[in-house]
Amino acid sequence: MLLRGMNCTSAILLAAALALLVSGCAEEDPLGRRLAQRTHFQVSIVSFIPRDDGTLLVELEVSTLLSARLDTLTVTVRQHGEADQVLKQDRIPLDLSEMDATGVVRLFRKIPAYADGEVLSLTVTLEVDPPATEYGDFPEIEELAGL
Repeated sequence: MLLRGMNCTSAILLAAALALLVSGCAEEDPLGRRLAQRTHFQVSIVSFIPRDDGTLLVELEVSTLLSARLDTLTVTVRQHGEADQVLKQDRIPLDLSEMDATGVVRLFRKIPAYADGEVLSLTVTLEVDPPATEYGDFPEIEELAGL
């Protein structure tokens, strides 16, 4: 890791310089600011339950330290089978409108389950820099870009 071997003062100066660099770029580019804002969220899967209707009921926890919040945050949920192989993946927009001042919200989402086998685990990721050709899959970016 980059910070290994750095003293506290150096680490603080590096963090401040990176923050200034990101904020300087974000002020000039609203889309860049929205993309950068997405990286300040943590998303984790708390649990999931297979349902008889061919869906999975997934409980997610989303948190952030940002005071400015997004109304929507799109994540990628991957369903894994034997040997951790990815069986299916879906981009899922999450409604964050219920996030309160604590910066934490728990959400339940139904997603289509992989039809040809047993789902053993789920992972969730936040795509930091999706390709511009796929911005339409991200309502939070689509809104700002006017797509």
